[in-house]
Amino acid sequence: MTKRLISLFLLLLFATASACISSHADGFDWIHDYDRAVQLSKQKDRPIFAYLETDWCTYCRQMEASTLKDQALIEEVGNDFIWLKLNAEKDEAGIKLRDRFRISSYPGMLILDSKGREWDRFSGYIPSAEFQKKLQEATGPNSFRALLQRLDSNPDDAEAHFLMAERLRERERWRDAAEAYGKYLQSDSENALDRADQALYYRAVGLSMSSQVEDSLKTLKSLEAQYPTSRWIPDSVLLRGQLLKYLKRNQEAREAFETYLARYPDHGYSPQVREILSKMEGGSALPMARSH
Repeated sequence: MTKRLISLFLLLLFATASACISSHADGFDWIHDYDRAVQLSKQKDRPIFAYLETDWCTYCRQMEASTLKDQALIEEVGNDFIWLKLNAEKDEAGIKLRDRFRISSYPGMLILDSKGREWDRFSGYIPSAEFQKKLQEATGPNSFRALLQRLDSNPDDAEAHFLMAERLRERERWRDAAEAYGKYLQSDSENALDRADQALYYRAVGLSMSSQVEDSLKTLKSLEAQYPTSRWIPDSVLLRGQLLKYLKRNQEAREAFETYLARYPDHGYSPQVREILSKMEGGSALPMARSH
């Protein structure tokens, strides 16, 4: 009886060990439930790797057939993340993640913490070696995660706020970027980092892109008043003209465009601005430009 029990125990132990070894045999251990992924992320203290795919995405199929089946890669990083796979057009959670993070290229890949905050992202087909490198960089000292940790430990870290704003802008998360630039401006009220003019301009861009046009105009006004010699002033005047035109405040828009043409003729967008002016009601670009 004792030998039979020992044999049974060894058999069960071997089966358990085999299951652990082969758990990644067909790829990563994908979860298809966002809430469950968040729960496991908290329990196991691991970030979430969210893979968003579509039925028509050829790069998704290529990625799934090669990189995501690479056994050496799976053994190396398989236990470092909670692996979440969602369809960005059919799964409710996939659609929400797609819209929230403005995913437009597939496969879209996000690394999230247990609070749903983005650490990093990448898209398209990525070979195994490059994929592993990106995963390592996403948790490294210069990562989005590191910025979040810096701000968690020191909410007044002006440089971290600015870097966070830049990363959010690069990801076209305009509303979040505008908020982050605002936090930078508050935390560096004396402009010790000499980036206030840049922050004001891109805060205005972020506000305009998130339909907060009047707030964007106020921010541009502050930029032009506080830093009249800034390198961002030509862009500010041009953006102000575009926003005023959008609001159908055509006279003010024309004045802004004329100012742009008169003061910054070599800035690079003069032909486009002249064309805009020529199409505005009652406007002709050349006479108004000469009036200055």
